[in-house]
Amino acid sequence: MIDLNNKNILFLCSWYPSKVQGFNGNFVFKHARCLVKRNINLFVLVVCEDLTLNRRFNLEEGVNENVKEVVVYYSYPFKFLKQFYKILAYLKGLKYLKQKEFNINLIHVNVLIDAGFIALLLNYLKKIPYIITEHSSIFSPLNPITYSKFLKPLIKKTIQRSKYILPVSNELGDNIRKISSVVPYKKIPNVVDENIFKLSDQRVGERNINFLHVSSFAKLKNVEGILSVIKKLSLQRTDFSITIAGDGDLEEIKNMAKEKNIQRDYINFHGTMNETEIAEIFQSHDVFVLFSDYENLPCVLLEAQMCGMPLIATNVGGVSEILSNEQDGILIEAGDEIGLFNSLNQMIDNIDKYNPSLIRERAIKQYSEKVVTDNFIEIYKNVLSL
Repeated sequence: MIDLNNKNILFLCSWYPSKVQGFNGNFVFKHARCLVKRNINLFVLVVCEDLTLNRRFNLEEGVNENVKEVVVYYSYPFKFLKQFYKILAYLKGLKYLKQKEFNINLIHVNVLIDAGFIALLLNYLKKIPYIITEHSSIFSPLNPITYSKFLKPLIKKTIQRSKYILPVSNELGDNIRKISSVVPYKKIPNVVDENIFKLSDQRVGERNINFLHVSSFAKLKNVEGILSVIKKLSLQRTDFSITIAGDGDLEEIKNMAKEKNIQRDYINFHGTMNETEIAEIFQSHDVFVLFSDYENLPCVLLEAQMCGMPLIATNVGGVSEILSNEQDGILIEAGDEIGLFNSLNQMIDNIDKYNPSLIRERAIKQYSEKVVTDNFIEIYKNVLSL
């Protein structure tokens, strides 16, 4: 049996939170955090574009909740040289880890494009095995943003040389299999700390129903569609409100609500929050709403379930895997404002049919730190025993 205490795992990341990227890829950090809690020897390496630098590279090392991180910020003189300098940044980070005598036994890639290409290079040069956890919706046919056709052979080779592909949803795994299906696949979802995201002590009782939407306010989240439906609902009933919260352009969302003449009795706003604050806002609301045009496996849905909240969400990406049980909420089609309107009404009238304790229990069985970490450790042992 492989002893992981004597092995070094490199989290090689395309996405990861930084002083430039903010909360981008915070779900990757949460995977790293739960592994470190189990005493896995792990270092995170990520590179990040920063055109404000007065030099080409700036390497920063730090520790975040016991997760050891190396972030290499880079700039470039001309746009056509961006990829060249990005590769150099990864190589500088790897050289730094070598100087620290962090000898890599296994690379855990997080998001194939572009970190997977570096793992492929290291596999060719140094025979270091790698696995890939994929989060990106770029492989979804619903995503209007796609990768260059010139990258497809490199993506295919990167997949084929990996030891495991670990999509966070089955739907994502199915899309990756269309590129190559010769590698073992295993779904390992995003993780939620059940000690932070807990059941609320509040009960709905006779009070109004409080809906909640948390996101980056990106166009794909279709917040404007939510606001249109909320306006329509407010013309028919008064026993509800919704909070729109997130780390995007909140003023733009407020202006949308103002243009639609949504009365302040029905809507509240909240800006950027840390993890504890997000958990608290979940616990003070009753139903979570996500009206995205496309998705993968949104962490906010998992976190809402861990807090015992029923969901209203669109049937895109891996969302149907989250909402596979009618006792967890209502699944609607993307862009279906009539469906959203009817679902909001249904929730207000039938909120007592949803059992928060059972919703949380199902979430713990799938997304808790123990379950997710056990799956990763099993994969690590399998690969390192080959």
